[in-house]
Amino acid sequence: MNRFLLLVIFLMVAGLLAFFLLKPGLINEAVHKVAGLPGGLVFRDELPDKVETWTGSGGKSMKAVLVSADDQRVEFRLPDTQRVHYLDMDALAAEDQERVKTRVAKWGKAGVLGYPVNLRADPWPAEWRMESRTELVWSSDKEAWRSEHFDLYNEAKVKHETLETIAGICESVDGALKSLPLPLDWGRPAGARREVILESMFKGQEEGKLAGFFNGRTGKVHIDTSQLVERENQLIVFEFDKPQKRQKYDAIVHEVTHQAMVSMLMLDMPAWIPEGIAEYLSAMHFSPGNYQFHTSYAAVRYHINKTVMAERGFKERKLHLYQMDEFMGRRLDKWNNTVQEGGAAGLLQYNMALLLVDFFFHADGKNGEPMRHYLEAVLSGADEKEARMKHLLRGRTYQELEDAVFERWKSVGFAIDFESKPRIEKDDFTVDWGAISIMRSNAAKRAQK
Repeated sequence: MNRFLLLVIFLMVAGLLAFFLLKPGLINEAVHKVAGLPGGLVFRDELPDKVETWTGSGGKSMKAVLVSADDQRVEFRLPDTQRVHYLDMDALAAEDQERVKTRVAKWGKAGVLGYPVNLRADPWPAEWRMESRTELVWSSDKEAWRSEHFDLYNEAKVKHETLETIAGICESVDGALKSLPLPLDWGRPAGARREVILESMFKGQEEGKLAGFFNGRTGKVHIDTSQLVERENQLIVFEFDKPQKRQKYDAIVHEVTHQAMVSMLMLDMPAWIPEGIAEYLSAMHFSPGNYQFHTSYAAVRYHINKTVMAERGFKERKLHLYQMDEFMGRRLDKWNNTVQEGGAAGLLQYNMALLLVDFFFHADGKNGEPMRHYLEAVLSGADEKEARMKHLLRGRTYQELEDAVFERWKSVGFAIDFESKPRIEKDDFTVDWGAISIMRSNAAKRAQK
């Protein structure tokens, strides 16, 4: 009897495994449901990777991967260049048009096959800002305040004025991301709502360490209002006279950026991509809903320095950072382990990711073009390392890339050493005492008014 039961159990398990393996996407759907992740996310094994021969209406053929299609346009990735291109449907030969239309009808969702990459070539914006105030509506069903795209759970019981400001910052992240000529909102349904939980204080291991975090299993952002709000008046701390401002709200921007770009996390891209972009948006956030991109190097410099000194008084700083060859391939699990170990190494990961992202956005090609081509390739199913070599390194060695990044930041007061064991030393800082004296004098004059 026992042997019979074991045989039955074995056959049942084998049957279930075969069912999942023979039905693409079912395992992913199950994982999504159990993890509580937002619908519509894309996993690596759902991305296209099959190179096929396609013929144009004029008879010329090409080798390409079909990325996406609808009834009017087709998107292909060319393996030789790892570039993504659109074609009008009628640019294909009649037989290939029928081949695409058959796939759209058989496997497409709402008339769209695959996951289109938003191809853009517009200029990098100088700034982006919200034009109107964010309105909140109470939802008794969810017991949450609702803005256009977010549900905010006010467990910390901050007053409504503060809640509106936080909602505005959350809403601004989408607009800022979409203003950049990059496919940063790829893979997320346009109408998907997101949840933000305001807590009075994080407990346990997070107490006093984090101002916020994004939970990848639930898809929710958690914000610690004790590090965000002045206790006396329950207002968020904003100082608009940059460079003296204190970005108490940058944790919101960072974590909501992760929430908006969660598809990139699910694709297991190198950690510096999502983390660096989240840091970049935080650094560019000048005031609530106001992003300044035209002087990125100054904002990046301030953003990095403020983590080790409250006042902007550094003349020069030496940075001991990670070597490029290992860092650019580092996955999120190693990143998180380094952060959890504590110490300077975790912080320096964020610093280096921000420096790299800003370099590729502003100093390595016009309008972030190499980064755009890299993201388009990876999001359309190309091998990440191959896309990295093709678009980001472009024939350079990692040493040559380190030299280029060094030159970018040397001019604004950062001297970078790329090492196997990054660290922060007390002799790394040259303080501009004259600037600090002026800032303190100005602060004293403002206090007397």
